[in-house]
Amino acid sequence: MSFSGSNKPDEKNLKEISKGNSNTLLFNRKKMRLNSEIKSALVKLNPQKAHFKRDLILKNRQEKLQKFRINYIPLCSDEDWEAMAAFYAKEEKK
Repeated sequence: MSFSGSNKPDEKNLKEISKGNSNTLLFNRKKMRLNSEIKSALVKLNPQKAHFKRDLILKNRQEKLQKFRINYIPLCSDEDWEAMAAFYAKEEKK
């Protein structure tokens, strides 16, 4: 698609859009904008359905991730770390 000196498309491209040629960039942009407006309007009309679908997706995702969850058990407790720190501090003093 070629543009003349201004930001407007030339007449050839406008004719292609009016013919319904779906290969032009402007036509695709307009089509995508219209589709997004329709989808956002449908979501506003059916908020319960959107929330239900979102909750279902999150629930399924959580179930899948539970299979790979690692139960972290610390190797040493805080008291053990303090005892090791005290032990190494005594060795440094000697």
